[in-house]
Amino acid sequence: MSFPTFGDFDEDLRDIFKKDFELKYTFKSKANGPRNTSFTSTSEYKDNKIEGKFGLKWKGPSGLTFDKVELNNDGAVTSEISYSGIVPALKSELKLKGTKGSLDFTYKVPAATVFASVDTEFKKLSMSLFAGKNGINAGAEVLIDSEKKALSGYNFALGYTANPKLNLAVKACEKLATFSTAFSYVVNDDLTIATDASYNATTKVQDANLAAIYKCNPNTIMKLKAASSGDFEASAKQQVDKLSITGAVQIKKNSISSPNFGLNLVLG
Repeated sequence: MSFPTFGDFDEDLRDIFKKDFELKYTFKSKANGPRNTSFTSTSEYKDNKIEGKFGLKWKGPSGLTFDKVELNNDGAVTSEISYSGIVPALKSELKLKGTKGSLDFTYKVPAATVFASVDTEFKKLSMSLFAGKNGINAGAEVLIDSEKKALSGYNFALGYTANPKLNLAVKACEKLATFSTAFSYVVNDDLTIATDASYNATTKVQDANLAAIYKCNPNTIMKLKAASSGDFEASAKQQVDKLSITGAVQIKKNSISSPNFGLNLVLG
């Protein structure tokens, strides 16, 4: 058994409240190419014009993988290159947007996962540890400012997975200034409910959301989300052969008569 990194341990919970609610108009196509390559083309309708980007992924020999080489319509290149094999259980990743990015290291053993990241300008460094036992997981992360040679932040997390139906995550971040919790429960094969809440001790700002996922049938999923601010969001995802169609709507408390919409299509 291996553990996720500190930053990804609650990814499934975060996806409940973010995934499928994108208020964009996009079309993405995916295709597999020769010699372990795959291609992705994305077009977005925005501000009365269409913007696009093209991505390539290639899995090479001896643990070398180009996870992403993406060319945007403005000519900017985003790349992610990983390599495994220098040291057993160690994975190194170089992530760049233009010439700036980070160099990440992930070391996974059965007892824990260690992660370290440094930006390409060597100004910021982060290190984290995540481990657990019997469904109870815990982790910590420290952030260091290399220029000031000082500790710039620290975060803590606690997760609990009693069984495949129940998932709980608690986080204390920004030097214990921000606290958040997220919870999901699988009621049955068709219905999942979830809640999340956060509190900032500095600004005294509170936020909470309630979400539900309902599987109408094997090819149709509906999601609803209500926020403590009074905003409401909903989405419907339909799978038709290799085409995925996701429609989303957001209704804000102060502008009920002017909802925002999104439509995202993925082929492949």
